[in-house]
Amino acid sequence: MKKMLTIAAAGTLVLAACGSDSGGGGSSSSDAKDKLFDEIMSVMSEDEVEGIEIDEDCMRDLVNDIPDDEAELLADNIDEPDLPDGVSEETEDKIVNGMFDCVDFDVSALTDE
Repeated sequence: MKKMLTIAAAGTLVLAACGSDSGGGGSSSSDAKDKLFDEIMSVMSEDEVEGIEIDEDCMRDLVNDIPDDEAELLADNIDEPDLPDGVSEETEDKIVNGMFDCVDFDVSALTDE
């Protein structure tokens, strides 16, 4: 999971995707979703990729759109290199594609040395 988040963030840089509000709104937050949100934000800040800024509201909406049982499964397995069994393809797509909407980056940070 941690590896996937890093790849998604890096993919955002490579594809030059600009963040935007997907307007999803999502469903309400739960303890499992709060835990997953906190884990994702922790992982993304640990990687400290220069020039990346995470839209926390967008990320919160993304996490709130994941079923509780899958959010808990993802949070409990955040340090695993792959998604755990039991995560639906729909949720996997939401995470991977949603990351591109929730991460902004500064192109100049890629060229500054």
